[in-house]
Amino acid sequence: MLFASTLTALVLLSAHLAPVAARDHHHDSHPAAHDEAARAKPRSFEIKVNVPLKRDFLNADGTINEARVKRAVDHQRQRHRRRPANSLETLTDVERKIQADLFKRAQELEQDYNANKAKSVSKNAGASPAPLIADGYQWGTDVHFGDRTKSKGQRLTLFLDTLDYSTFVAKIGCLTGGTPYNPSKSPTTADRKTSYSDKEIGQGYRYEDTLSIGDFTIPKQGFIAIDKPGGNQSLEDVLFYRSTFSGVLGLGRNPPSIHPRVLNPVENLHKSGAIHQSLYAVKITDEGGALHIGSIDHNSYVGNMVWAPLLDTNDWHIPIDGWLFGSSSVLKPKTQSALVFSTTNGLISIPRSTARALFQVKTDEELPFDRATSLYYHPCDNLRNEYWGFSVRDQVFKFPLSSLKLAGEPSCARAKS
Repeated sequence: MLFASTLTALVLLSAHLAPVAARDHHHDSHPAAHDEAARAKPRSFEIKVNVPLKRDFLNADGTINEARVKRAVDHQRQRHRRRPANSLETLTDVERKIQADLFKRAQELEQDYNANKAKSVSKNAGASPAPLIADGYQWGTDVHFGDRTKSKGQRLTLFLDTLDYSTFVAKIGCLTGGTPYNPSKSPTTADRKTSYSDKEIGQGYRYEDTLSIGDFTIPKQGFIAIDKPGGNQSLEDVLFYRSTFSGVLGLGRNPPSIHPRVLNPVENLHKSGAIHQSLYAVKITDEGGALHIGSIDHNSYVGNMVWAPLLDTNDWHIPIDGWLFGSSSVLKPKTQSALVFSTTNGLISIPRSTARALFQVKTDEELPFDRATSLYYHPCDNLRNEYWGFSVRDQVFKFPLSSLKLAGEPSCARAKS
């Protein structure tokens, strides 16, 4: 079980959820009134832990690769440092009302579907999802740069990043694997003559090109081409993705405070009228999965969709009712707790206050903390019937703690937490 010790929000990755989590750029609202009848019977779903995820942190002989785990933890820290501060407090009353109305409409869409009145929230109901390619605990999809109808341009497989709002590609000499972006191969590319510089990511230029993802085509999509990655590293090392991929497809939320403001592909499709709502849904499996743009695959989950409001304008943080530890009932937090789903990293991160409750200790000094990897150890001798999880709007998602034992470890006490 992998827990990083320094972050303040839980990040649960590489797990199969039922129902599947859907993303909507316009669910920045306070919850609408709950249906009391539906809330009377909380539902519970079990999460299956991704097997490749566990293998990715092991050496060939089955021992834990501490360097690889530490690098993953360090990357999470960098990602959170780069995120702007929460700006929800700056919203006006008018903006809050708009967000509340959008959230209400999203719930009505789900009710319409359950009543067989609507089966898609996309204008293009026949649009096929973009297939995902799995590499360990990371997923990507093919993106065509250029005019696909005329077979011009190039196809790059990009890592799907639900946290970053920018799309990054590498120019020649910046990759150890994958395919570099070559603007000369695309007749629709446009150099915006705007430089890009970030001390961690590196230097490059902003471009616009026609991008095609699945059945959708996005003209003049903005992205960043890096030609000098930070720290004399490859772009894969800087942005922490596998060499299978040629860059990052950013589907995160672009904070209002960021300038210049560049819409991500889903936002651009919504702006052009190609889809009704700026919404996408991600289904991930060990073999791959699918990216649905502007629609939801209602066969990918059971029960009713759980819509949750976002807590800020910068990320996908949603409020949770509480945590599930061991065999106990849901523990209600004293202060607001948040959860964020991401395809970026293969770790579960929790705040130290949550770790103290999980490990039943009173101080941070008592936590079973491994300073070599920044991870917690948790013995799993008696965990066969114990669960860990969380509750979102009275719906519990959980998995058995024993399922997180790393394959190849000689002792249950070596499970990672």
